[in-house]
Amino acid sequence: GASLDGQFCGTIGHCSFFSFFSNKNLAVGEGGMVFCRDNDVHQKVRLMRSHGMSTATLQRHQGRASTYDVIHTGLNYRPDEIRASLGITQLKKLLEGNRIRKVLFEAYREIFNGTRIKVAFDTCEPNSRPSYHIMPIILPEGTDREAVMEHMRRAGIQTSIHYPSFRNFTAYNFSMFASTPVADEISRIELTLPLHPRMDEKQVGLVAETLLGAI
Repeated sequence: GASLDGQFCGTIGHCSFFSFFSNKNLAVGEGGMVFCRDNDVHQKVRLMRSHGMSTATLQRHQGRASTYDVIHTGLNYRPDEIRASLGITQLKKLLEGNRIRKVLFEAYREIFNGTRIKVAFDTCEPNSRPSYHIMPIILPEGTDREAVMEHMRRAGIQTSIHYPSFRNFTAYNFSMFASTPVADEISRIELTLPLHPRMDEKQVGLVAETLLGAI
């Protein structure tokens, strides 16, 4: 649902990738989807999702092939039919779900207006539209984030961090990411609040007031 200059994200660039994890706008539990403009890349992706095999088990079962070759490196990234059917149903709910997410975001922003809380989406380009996937905020300088999260937890409210900077991860802690001061600073004071279509504005108010009481 996100767009820039009227062009939907996912239609920009050579390839686009979507996650269908359980906390995403379109959720089936696990898995995802890839779009490719280039047919050669598309064929490679299809091979990679199924062990790099030249023919699928179904093709052999149907008698369209008797054997197979492994012509590209790959693993099993195939979604099953149950998740596909869930995805079709979830797709029908996506526009309404995104609309509710925006309403809830605006409710958060109205409450935080004039406080020391900064709303991350406020810095979006005027010609862009977010998908309102998560509700990231920037805490006031000097706030003990762990203490705030514990306060929220005791009140029965889950919070998260989206995301630690790459340099904080062992797998990416090499020279390319030796200095990421902006990412480091933002990830140090960022906090993600609950945001999903099953919430209502009363619950948003509870979350926001609990947070303000914690800082």
